[in-house]
Amino acid sequence: MNAQKGTPRRPAVQQLHVNDKALGLMIDAIAKLSHEEHCFATLSDVLVDALRIPTDEEILRSISANELQSLVGEHQIFVRIPLETTQEFEMMKKTVGAAFPGRFGMREAVCYCCMISIAKK
Repeated sequence: MNAQKGTPRRPAVQQLHVNDKALGLMIDAIAKLSHEEHCFATLSDVLVDALRIPTDEEILRSISANELQSLVGEHQIFVRIPLETTQEFEMMKKTVGAAFPGRFGMREAVCYCCMISIAKK
């Protein structure tokens, strides 16, 4: 509940501008999860799925820093971070971001989640 108004809190919505490569990652991750779950998945579902995968050195080594750079582009998307995973998502951003040089913001974190969701067995 929102303490000020007494209304339920809503998920945080982030606006991202991504390039073709990042958009393709998102589409592939959604398609893979949809196939696995036998129902249409959303980008939020991909983020939740990726947060279930433990972050370890092998995963971090499998993704090069170059893959997470230069993802800005002309495609505008909106991402909802489910409230129950906001804190976990922020911790993942901080942990994984420390392993990569350069900027590791929301766009890079979302793409990282798509990459590990696609790569999982």
